Amino acid sequence: MGVLLGIAEILHSSSSDEAIAMALKCLSAILESYAPVGSLFIESKGDEVIIKLLQRLNKMEVNGEELLETTHALVENNDQWKIALCKQGCVRMLLELGDEDLLQKAADIVVLILSEDSSVEVLMKEGYLLQVAKQWMQNSERGYQQANGALFVANLARNDANCKVLIESEVVPLLTYLLQKDPLDDFFIRISQSALSVLRNLAIPAENKRLLHGAGVTDLALKHLHTPSPVVQFKALGVLRLLADKQAEICDTVSGSLKDLRQICYLCSLGSHLESEGSRLLATLIKHSKDPGSTCNIVCECDGTKWLVNLLQSGHAVMINEGILALVIIASQKNKDFVGKLRETDLVEVILKLSGKEELSAEVMCNLLTLLLHLLQEDFFRQCIVEKATSLNITFDRLEKINNAAITERISQLRKIIQK
Repeated sequence: MGVLLGIAEILHSSSSDEAIAMALKCLSAILESYAPVGSLFIESKGDEVIIKLLQRLNKMEVNGEELLETTHALVENNDQWKIALCKQGCVRMLLELGDEDLLQKAADIVVLILSEDSSVEVLMKEGYLLQVAKQWMQNSERGYQQANGALFVANLARNDANCKVLIESEVVPLLTYLLQKDPLDDFFIRISQSALSVLRNLAIPAENKRLLHGAGVTDLALKHLHTPSPVVQFKALGVLRLLADKQAEICDTVSGSLKDLRQICYLCSLGSHLESEGSRLLATLIKHSKDPGSTCNIVCECDGTKWLVNLLQSGHAVMINEGILALVIIASQKNKDFVGKLRETDLVEVILKLSGKEELSAEVMCNLLTLLLHLLQEDFFRQCIVEKATSLNITFDRLEKINNAAITERISQLRKIIQK
């Protein structure tokens, strides 16, 4: 604590640039080895000292690079610093720096400040940051400003109320403009990633979905599925999934192209986050399509059923349920081609394993039992399920103790079919 008080005193009272630079380097070194020092430095009134130095920064009275690097380190993993700098108006100070190199570093600090929820609300209410973000997104001469401008907006789009303000402030045309160019290098990849991040957040409120679709966002997201950047592809999948939720017209637009559906299934084959997001998109398209039969047909034609089965093994209740519901719709079509695709998967084994998980909610379990009922209508699956009757009966006995009417009814139906 004594060392921090000494550093704070030097930064507060010294008129020597060398002494200030040395104190900042010492503070950075301490932070690197022990991050909680940031909170202790606030107790030493270090936030007041740093803010005063930032005020002098625009006049180039201090070593700007050293100061911004130290500020970045203080803010990076410490919400106290984010709140302190935000409340003291440091975002405006940082974004009004005249030196281009320093401004880039300052923009990174602002993004960090925006990772704290209360700071977002303060900055959203002030309105200054949104105006800067819109100006920066239009500045094609400075790519870092376009990317960071979109990133500022993505962080502001933290809740429905903020999304409404952002839509009303006409940020969508600026974002779609940023997505016109193909992200073929790091520069455009960062811009596309940032712009798609904003659109993903804006697509969450139901009232925004048709507006974004009408602005061409669906087509732009489909285009970005075919870029060589996995990060951009992941963001594009997320935009499409959220746009398509409960929107039949958008679902039909996405599933209307065999080329795009094949690309979605290809991205699923790459595993990790791309598989998760791509599989959820396939499930959404099937669930909310105007014509589920046609959508099931094209998904099966692109070998998408195996990715839906994999959703049942995701470990996340929401994703498991999405996969189950999509498979229920496919199985209910009673289409031999669809059944053939399901036979190529290990669906029965996956269902049996999943049914034994006690942590599943009653709703998810009920949907899983409904899927079993549909599968029992097909000879192949009936044989597979009957062979596992002993194991299933143990599961049924356990589930009946839950005293859920819907589950009990489905178990009764399943027992009758299996015992025939």
